[in-house]
Amino acid sequence: MSTKYIFSRLRLLYILIALMLGLTTMSTSYARQLTPQAPTDINALLLDETFDSNALPTNWQVVGQPGWHFNNPGSRTNETGGTGNMAIVDSDDDGASNSSLLTPSLDLSAATAVKLRFKTFFKAYDEEIADVDVSIDGGTTWTNIWRVSEVNYQGTLSLSVPQAIGQSNVKFRFHYYDADDAWYWQVDDVQVETPSAPAAPGALNAVESG
Repeated sequence: MSTKYIFSRLRLLYILIALMLGLTTMSTSYARQLTPQAPTDINALLLDETFDSNALPTNWQVVGQPGWHFNNPGSRTNETGGTGNMAIVDSDDDGASNSSLLTPSLDLSAATAVKLRFKTFFKAYDEEIADVDVSIDGGTTWTNIWRVSEVNYQGTLSLSVPQAIGQSNVKFRFHYYDADDAWYWQVDDVQVETPSAPAAPGALNAVESG
C-alpha cells in the first residue's frame, strides 16, 4: 500500500470527522432557546431619613411641647432596631407631652402606590398614645394610619397609604400625646417609597436544549 494512498485515506477521514463535529456544533447552536430573565422591580425612595445628624432634619417640623429630640438628651439606647441616633419624644425626661414630628411635603401626584416605612420603639406607661397620620393637604387635616397605646411595641412597619396616591402635597406626622410623666417613643429610618418607571424587560439568556 502506497504512502500516497494512506495519506489520501487519512485526509478523507479527517474531513469526515471535521464535518461531523461541525454538524454537531451547528445542531447544538440552532437548538438554543432564548429565555427572558424576570424583570427587576424598581422603586423610588422619595424620603429616607436616618436622624444621624443630631439635629432636626432639613424641612422637617416639630409642633407642640416639649418637642421631639434628635440629640438623645436622656441618653436612651436606640431600641427601634435601627443604628446610630434616632428621633425621640421623652415624657419621662421632659414631663407632660403633646408633640408631633412632621415630614417635609411630598409630591406624590405621579405615584401609583405609596408605602411609609419606619423603625420604632414605644415604651408604654399608662394611656399615652402614639399616632402615625397622613395629610393630603399639607397638614391642614390628618387621617390616622397607625396607632399604639398602653402596650410596648418594637418593630419595623411598612404601611400602605392609598390616601396619598396621586396627591401633590402629602405630609406624614408622628404624634405623641396624652403623656403625663410617662415613658417615651423612638422613631428611626423613616422612608417613603413609591414605584418609579416600569421595570425594563430582563436580559435574554441562551439555554442549551440539545
